[in-house]
Amino acid sequence: MTLLFKSYAKLAKPIISVGLIVSAVFLINSRHNSYITDFISSDSSTASDRTVLLNEYGIDENAYSSTRDEIKQGETFSGILQRVGINTLNSSEIAQAANDIFDIRKIAAGRPITSYVSIDSLNKVDYLVYEPNALEYVVFDFKNGLKVSKHERQVTIHTKRVAGSIQNSLYGTLTQLDLNASFGEKLADLFAHKIDFYRVQKGDSFKVVFEEKYTGDTFVGYGNIKAAVFYHGSEGPFYAFAFNQDGKIEYYDHEAKSLTNAFLKAPLKFTRISSSYTNKRFHPVLKRYKAHLGTDYAAPTGTPIYAIADGVITQSGYTSGNGNYVRLRHNKTYESGYLHMSKIASNMRPGTRVSKGQVIGYVGSTGLATGPHLCFRFWKNGQQIDFLREKLPSSESINPKYLAEYIIIRDMWKSMIDNMPIQLDGRNTSEEILASI
Repeated sequence: MTLLFKSYAKLAKPIISVGLIVSAVFLINSRHNSYITDFISSDSSTASDRTVLLNEYGIDENAYSSTRDEIKQGETFSGILQRVGINTLNSSEIAQAANDIFDIRKIAAGRPITSYVSIDSLNKVDYLVYEPNALEYVVFDFKNGLKVSKHERQVTIHTKRVAGSIQNSLYGTLTQLDLNASFGEKLADLFAHKIDFYRVQKGDSFKVVFEEKYTGDTFVGYGNIKAAVFYHGSEGPFYAFAFNQDGKIEYYDHEAKSLTNAFLKAPLKFTRISSSYTNKRFHPVLKRYKAHLGTDYAAPTGTPIYAIADGVITQSGYTSGNGNYVRLRHNKTYESGYLHMSKIASNMRPGTRVSKGQVIGYVGSTGLATGPHLCFRFWKNGQQIDFLREKLPSSESINPKYLAEYIIIRDMWKSMIDNMPIQLDGRNTSEEILASI
């Protein structure tokens, strides 16, 4: 037993010595942490020990200092390169690298651009990030052999519903609901074949269920309208329900008929009718009474003019009376004419085929006109008629194989919007009903 103890004591001495050394190192480390760090750093790469913190663009924030600025008015990409201190590349090289990814000529004044300068001894710009809109951004990578990539931020969809009664104008009502002009255009496009928005009046009302797109807390635009109803004077109600048929979202009414007719209700958006079709009107230029076999739409110079239906251009040019004008043949029955344009859109030559809603020119006051407006003419079997009174071809119904599915979706949305209250005193309502990715 005594021998065993002595043997253990001899063995324990080196163990105790090692333990003292480890304890000493631990104590030194705790008291002089910077010394230990420096010792390790001198024997290995500092970059490998540095924490990497990637921002939303995939750039390490700990390795760069960033400067966020805006594109100046009239500034080119070459000017941007000079401003941030990139002298080894020119804009043509970058344009070639971007190729079909992004056209650097389309940078817009006021849009943000951020440069990233390395904080190492090189102190050079390794990245530029340009944001053409709130949803997209383009990364110019100069560190890894000049690469250009385009990305989209993740979008969250919020579904909302609104109800409004028009007191002065549709835009005024939408403004009260915190909705912008692009929403008004979506609503007008939706009912373009059912409602003449030049004749919207006080007391007309609407209810809409629609999507809003967000990246984080930033609103980036409107998504699809899911369901809507518009009450227009003694007409209607006009319903619209979104339905995915064969991979494409189309809109149908409560009877499962398509909202898309062959013809638009008007060739302009959101102006006013200044003179209707009549057999006797005092001409403001000729100073005498004569027939006015068309409809005048007052609008600012430069307002886009749309083809009311698919067709082929039969005439395009200038006369002293019509000014710049275009005439279309839509089918063997109908033709339309667009007069007094400030400018005819490019490639609008006789024989050119155009699509419904395609821009064919811009409002002006050329020819016999006292102010900017569009004189719109319409022919049926070669005779000019009043377009606003013509009963145009009706819509097609939904494909019968989808009808049962459509009815389920229609009834769900119809029940919701029918139960939404409309305040006739102009107190409009808006609320979020669902948020989803």
